[in-house]
Amino acid sequence: MADNIQVCINQIHDLSLEKTHVINDKNFRRYLPKKHKFLRSVYQAWICLFILSLLLVFAYFYFTDMWIRALAYNGLLAILIYSVFILLLSLGLYAGSYTVPIAVTNEVKAKIILRINKRLDVLKESLQRLFTKAVIADGLHKGKFGLNDIKKSVNDFIQTGFPNVQYIKEIVTDEIIKLVEKEVADYVAEMSNALKAKLKDSAVKIQRVAEKEGTSPEFIVIMIKWMLDKGTIDGALIEFDTEYVPSGAASTATTQAAQPAIPAPAMQQSQAGIAVDAPIILDQQGKPTTIIVQSPGSSALPSIDAVKIRLEDKKNEIEAAKVAFERGDLGFDAYVSKSGILESQLAFLKHRLLLLEKVQDPKKYCMVCFQSVAGGGTLVKCPNDHAFHLDHAQEWLSKHEHCPWCEQKITAFPSS
Repeated sequence: MADNIQVCINQIHDLSLEKTHVINDKNFRRYLPKKHKFLRSVYQAWICLFILSLLLVFAYFYFTDMWIRALAYNGLLAILIYSVFILLLSLGLYAGSYTVPIAVTNEVKAKIILRINKRLDVLKESLQRLFTKAVIADGLHKGKFGLNDIKKSVNDFIQTGFPNVQYIKEIVTDEIIKLVEKEVADYVAEMSNALKAKLKDSAVKIQRVAEKEGTSPEFIVIMIKWMLDKGTIDGALIEFDTEYVPSGAASTATTQAAQPAIPAPAMQQSQAGIAVDAPIILDQQGKPTTIIVQSPGSSALPSIDAVKIRLEDKKNEIEAAKVAFERGDLGFDAYVSKSGILESQLAFLKHRLLLLEKVQDPKKYCMVCFQSVAGGGTLVKCPNDHAFHLDHAQEWLSKHEHCPWCEQKITAFPSS
């Protein structure tokens, strides 16, 4: 795609230079039509014969040899006849209002420039179509720019995507930008309408939607965020932007998982829960007021060595994303989004490693501050009975969705 655009721009550049050369060329003889070139040759021949006639006159009177004088006489007679022909031709051209060569060449140059302009228009239409395809394929689908200001995004994509093309600013005019902007906006509107039906009723995985639409998950995420900002749809992206859940619907993980058995002590203490996506709201007695279904959990003891390996892998992922961004394979918006997710996951793993090193019993120490929870204030426990201080639970939920000990996704905390 980029190679085709490069070729098209080079052709436009070469034609533009040719057009400038034709306009500024002062050699009018180069643009004379054939009939005018013939007339020019006829008059040039007469001038040469006129000079020759002077030599023949000199030869006629200077030499005494009869054959030389006869040759000079016949030559002068032929030149006289040719001169009469030139006189009659000139009178005919005058009667026919013959146009001077300068005017003729200007007309010819105008026709040449008109042909060049037509070729330029065809090339610019091709360039506009190629840019539109490139913007959609390499810009939108790879998550390289947002949708709130399509014109600016298109302009930036063209200017930064083809920085080594000479005269790019002169070739890619506002007219081309407007056409690309319109077609991209139409494509976005079409995709928006197509996504509405898929995102209306139940939770969907972003990857599955992307596969059905033949595009990338990054583009689907950008579209969903844009539609959420516009109020076109009502819901939320969860699981690090890998799933979309409409308002009032359950996530695919919740609907597919079997209802877990909540530990008896936690069930006896309270049936209240604290939602991950909502703030902790307490009543006058200091108890959480949000009631939702609990999520599955696991009490398996995590491995410190396994966490260290995952930490190194996550650091490598962050470095790979940075290299991809610097190489141009990853757009700015996609890089910011991806690096934000990876940094959040890295922070989670670092905290988890520190937790495993400091805490022996996750039911007796707070998972955030690592202090004992024995006999101290209101506590919150995850489905596996791992303890948090209430304010620390709220702090943790604002950044993460998983218990740092058992690493299971937490839809709600049963409180004690």
